[in-house]
Amino acid sequence: MKTRGKSKSKTRGKSKTRSKSKTRGKSKTRSKSKTVNIVNKCSNGLKYFIRETANNKETHIILMVGTGGVNEGGHSGIAHLLEHLLFTGTKEFSTSQSLVEGIEKYGASINAYTGHQVTCYHIRCHHSKLSKLFTILSEMIKETNIDNYRVQNEKKIVANEIYYRQDKTKQNINKQVFSHLMKNTVYEDLVIGTEKTLKNMEKYHINAFLVSQYRPENMVVGVVGRLGDNTSTSIINQIKKEFNIPQKTPIRDTITVNPLMIHYDFNENDYKYKEYKKALDYYNKVNKNGDGVQKTIHKKINWGYKNIATNSKQVYVNLVFLCKGIKEAILDDILCKNVEDTIKDYLDLGMHSKLFDIIRESHFLTYNIGCSISRYSHFGLFIIRYNMMDDNDSIRKSIELVFDIIKKLKTELLEEKVIKSIDIKNINRSKSRNFDVLNVGIKKCEHILFNNITTRLFKNNYYTKPLTDKKSKRTSGKSGEGSVKRNTRGNSRRLPQKSSKSQKSSKSKSKSKSKSKTDDLVTNKEIRDYSNILFNPKKMGLVIASPKSISARDISYSELVRLL
Repeated sequence: MKTRGKSKSKTRGKSKTRSKSKTRGKSKTRSKSKTVNIVNKCSNGLKYFIRETANNKETHIILMVGTGGVNEGGHSGIAHLLEHLLFTGTKEFSTSQSLVEGIEKYGASINAYTGHQVTCYHIRCHHSKLSKLFTILSEMIKETNIDNYRVQNEKKIVANEIYYRQDKTKQNINKQVFSHLMKNTVYEDLVIGTEKTLKNMEKYHINAFLVSQYRPENMVVGVVGRLGDNTSTSIINQIKKEFNIPQKTPIRDTITVNPLMIHYDFNENDYKYKEYKKALDYYNKVNKNGDGVQKTIHKKINWGYKNIATNSKQVYVNLVFLCKGIKEAILDDILCKNVEDTIKDYLDLGMHSKLFDIIRESHFLTYNIGCSISRYSHFGLFIIRYNMMDDNDSIRKSIELVFDIIKKLKTELLEEKVIKSIDIKNINRSKSRNFDVLNVGIKKCEHILFNNITTRLFKNNYYTKPLTDKKSKRTSGKSGEGSVKRNTRGNSRRLPQKSSKSQKSSKSKSKSKSKSKTDDLVTNKEIRDYSNILFNPKKMGLVIASPKSISARDISYSELVRLL
């Protein structure tokens, strides 16, 4: 306080404008130095990701586990049931009500989801409550009180959720389409499970699944958003305190204990210890060759035509193509040049997109049409979906029109102004909408979970890359001395220092600006070349859900395929 008073008395006589400009300059440098972007892992293998986005008010804590429907073996739905059970109460919070109250009293909210490959828990809070909520989340994961009474009650809730989701026609059809495509693979079963599989689950199954799957090397902890007074060091220390449990823990009998989840481990004297041991061995065996199985999944997808019966009054058309998985798409994310996303945006970005314009506005065949990309660790699915009236001629006509649009992408070059307009639309959308830091943070956690973060590519690019989403691609900031810029081929080059002469510097500025704009944009040749890879008729699925049977002959499927 004394030093502040002295500095004020000295600067009072000086001009106000000068003091303002000085403080402004200092504040800018401070804010830049405060920006945090860290990816690393603890000694026990747990990965963590910390990224500050000062423009957001909220902070998000994300805990992602690399387990889901594909890791369940014959117990479909156990990963989802476990996700529910971790909300039922801990040592400190004995009931689900007291647990939620303990979180919400800080103005925070918590949610979770289970997918085929990941289970994710996330808390939205104010940065001042980060430490307290971190402790609660870690207690949920490590010390939930799972007993038979809670297991049976939670089964009833999940059974109601199954019926609730079955009543959602569109969502239910999407799941049926996916189950058909992934038939005879580990992706076939629904993540939510069925009433039959739920009935067969016991407490020892759940504890064994938890100990075998919720391992530190199979987890990522992410903190994204405004960090406030929290430093990166304080956050890392708390992550290590809550999750970096030493591996040197006594081993009971022949069971390898997961130190992080020792609360759930059965002792030799526990009731149903033998059943627990058998279940643990089973899950370990199921997941032993998990990565090897995932590498060949894309070869087992059921391409071709399929008709699914539905009680809906409308027909739901699904065109599915094989695209890049998370492991392969990470390079596009690093370079901010995703050709798949540009193709998707061309087909479906607002009411002025190609599919909407042709299928709906010009031919009046549908009310709703769109594209989506679903990514898994080793493969992805590029999907075009729309619903329409139950008329075979109209269905055939709509597919012909979609194939005609795709054919032009494969054979013709898009005009550069079209590509620029997509880019400008995305930039303006990102300016007019709130930055969805949670979803982007979840995407980053997936990339970190499924990739080796010790590689040079990951270290040199991903650690320092700004947190951004696909709608605001160019956020790399100023490229000054020593910064690295990426060209279209992905090779890095050093930028030259600024020239001392003003004329040369102004010219170099204008050149670098024009180059950076063209470098960031996907070229029309890249779009054409990749469209020939993406829209491969041999790796295409056409799944139609309809109230009455529609055979491949009814819509001349073989003739339609020749159009591609």
